[in-house]
Amino acid sequence: GALWNEESGRGHFDGIAILESVRGKGMGKALFSLLAYNSKLNGAKFMTFYTGLTNHARYIYMGAGFKIIQACAVMKKKL
Repeated sequence: GALWNEESGRGHFDGIAILESVRGKGMGKALFSLLAYNSKLNGAKFMTFYTGLTNHARYIYMGAGFKIIQACAVMKKKL
């Protein structure tokens, strides 16, 4: 994924992934912590992102101090 800071001061990243064979060993937590730290070192003032309510990575984000500030609806129409 890509990592950059927007003019607003928002640290932006395109996502991270951990191989299924090594999940549950703290790698996701370590990778996300490093990502957030590097964003701050590069001048980010805050981070926001979207994640699914059933995405298990949300526990990593919440453990890092992130809070759910808004939930959205996914809408669909068969055309």
